[in-house]
Amino acid sequence: MMGWSISVGRIFGTEVRIHLTFFLLVAWFAASAGARGGQSAAVDAVVFILAVFACVLAHEFGHHIADELSVQLGVKAIPNGDKNNELLADCFAGVHAHALSLGTDGRLDPGDIDEALAAYG
Repeated sequence: MMGWSISVGRIFGTEVRIHLTFFLLVAWFAASAGARGGQSAAVDAVVFILAVFACVLAHEFGHHIADELSVQLGVKAIPNGDKNNELLADCFAGVHAHALSLGTDGRLDPGDIDEALAAYG
């Protein structure tokens, strides 16, 4: 359903698209919270939804990173739907979020992959 989604930009060369119903969700949360608690509650609700969206986006980019690494390292990718695939995506999302919280751009430095593989085994 690409017709119902709009491009909001590119992150590290990958297009990010948002389905139009996401904006309805944000508006609904804002209106619902605002009706109960005023403008401050509406703003809090929007910030919450945007934070959840950032977590989902980071998780999905974790899948992308795992796929790219499997190609670069010449190993078989973990199948979609496998629990380990989901855990790996969460791991990459968490590492990236931590790097961003430190004020870096979140990119890997040369040697990071070799260091991780050496630590693994």
